[in-house]
Amino acid sequence: MIAGTMCALLAMLTPAGCERSAPTPSNGKRSEAPTAPSPALAASEPLASPADDPSSPASQTDGPVHDPVQDLAPGNLTTLGPSLEPLRARFNAGKDRARLVALLSPTCPICTHGAWSLRQQVMEAFPNADLDVSIVWMDMLPTDDRQEAETSSQIIQGPNVQQFYDTDAVSGETFARVLGCPPSGPAWDVYLFYEPGATWADAPPAPMRWMHQMDNLASHQNHFTGKALSEAFRRTMVDLGAASAAGDRP
Repeated sequence: MIAGTMCALLAMLTPAGCERSAPTPSNGKRSEAPTAPSPALAASEPLASPADDPSSPASQTDGPVHDPVQDLAPGNLTTLGPSLEPLRARFNAGKDRARLVALLSPTCPICTHGAWSLRQQVMEAFPNADLDVSIVWMDMLPTDDRQEAETSSQIIQGPNVQQFYDTDAVSGETFARVLGCPPSGPAWDVYLFYEPGATWADAPPAPMRWMHQMDNLASHQNHFTGKALSEAFRRTMVDLGAASAAGDRP
């Protein structure tokens, strides 16, 4: 369900993840560089909810910690302008399918950790899912640029995946309004799931379910990190009915 007043906003990094409190420079990017996550737990350990484990997102993650800029070849991105038309067209072209839109920074380690979790817990866990995926890489940190976005875009690949680059974070501002956020900055490090039938007219529709990895929100109803984020991805796929009964696992 949507928490109408909750928002994944603002963008700075702490040792445990992305801090959201420092001022934004005139170029629109945040002023601090990302801090790498701490070592991961083994994938075989039981899933934990955010309330069960207050430690850093990476300390709860499934599988290894991945460096988003290491051992990945550059990919191809579609550039988004102020109208976001390529993203809107992609969204509406898949209106008969379940859809996912993710808004991420290419060098924020918590964002790229979320991308790896999405790859493992959605793309690989449900290979036959009838799901259309749009990943938007936005410039949110001083280290973000198109080259970094091209590199991080290789984390998630597939015939049902389209990658976008938004240097001005217009998509983040647009989806922040959809999520009922105060006008204090773009939504980012967020994952929005849509049921078949939703269409984007003048503004994107509200998602069936969404989740984020922000730390300092008044409510944490949609806040998931590490293994809890992985569990939320899998549960949402089952609830969407996007997973094929044959060959996919919850």
